[in-house]
Amino acid sequence: MASSLEHMAENLTSANFDKFREVAKLFTPSEMSLITRKGIYPYEYTDSWDKLQVPSLPDKFQFYSALTETHVYDEDCDHAIRVWNHFD
Repeated sequence: MASSLEHMAENLTSANFDKFREVAKLFTPSEMSLITRKGIYPYEYTDSWDKLQVPSLPDKFQFYSALTETHVYDEDCDHAIRVWNHFD
């Protein structure tokens, strides 16, 4: 089964989030749209426990992946900012 996490997550989500019944009880529909989309994570940036206590989202360049040698897309970074700001 060769498929990306993003593609599999898209297949699970629907307009009424019927696959996420229990989670949907805790969040509004607009919040569900935020949390059921694949996110980004700054793996190389998170090199100590202290980084998990930083009270702000890291800068976009911190999301660079040495594994894939790629930067995050602006669209993915914008989504991370929306999620961060909404739940902060």
